[in-house]
Amino acid sequence: MVQAGSVVGFGVFGLAVVAERVEAGELVVEVESPGGQAVFCAGCGVRARSKGRRPVVLRDAGAAGSVPVRVLWDKRVWACPDSECEAKTWTEQSGLAGPRRVLTWRAGEWAAGRLGDVEGSVASLARRLGVGWQTLWAAISPIAQQAVGDPGRVAFGARVGFDETVMSSAARRRRRRFVSAAVDAGTGQIMDVFDGRDAADLEQWAHQQPDGQMAAVEVVCLDPHEGYRKAVRRLKAEGVLGSNVRAAADPSPHRASG
Repeated sequence: MVQAGSVVGFGVFGLAVVAERVEAGELVVEVESPGGQAVFCAGCGVRARSKGRRPVVLRDAGAAGSVPVRVLWDKRVWACPDSECEAKTWTEQSGLAGPRRVLTWRAGEWAAGRLGDVEGSVASLARRLGVGWQTLWAAISPIAQQAVGDPGRVAFGARVGFDETVMSSAARRRRRRFVSAAVDAGTGQIMDVFDGRDAADLEQWAHQQPDGQMAAVEVVCLDPHEGYRKAVRRLKAEGVLGSNVRAAADPSPHRASG
């Protein structure tokens, strides 16, 4: 059951809740910035003149994402009284959502977290938030790019497994495309995915890992594909993998990950 009060935390964005209600199974929250504050033009420094408000509709994440939330933000519009200033007019901004965005930042972060934990697809999460696929992906993409760029995201244990799968089938003018999954064989958690399945592909991926991480690996679980075995031998010779690392045959090292 949708109840008023399911969404909190607008105060940290400088906004106050002025009304809440339930409409068609959604929680509708009206917010606005408090009045009485002087605003100055960023272009010339002159005190700005109010031109009223402009309503903006946003989608937000409710408690655990289970409550559909529609935010009605009555944004203030300001104008510079200096006729020679290039700023002219502008609307107030807030950390609640970026300019011309439909989703709040926390809705994007919530969806990115669910997608990363494999608790839903982009399409299913978009339906839960009441937006389209492209709208949600525009919010998730920068968050995902930041996470992918973090070298600390991959942290293996003592046992690492590799297995390939077909990403796209062969066509008349296209060869089959393979991707490889790197798996923590101790937990069954897929830690990373990279293009290809040849020895050079695995070697390139291994060289991109943080210093010393691959050297801590004790056992490499491999399927019968010879490309992986060649890569392991070369990586041992180069010192990327420890000299005592051993390979263990495993036809499906990622099976435990589900």
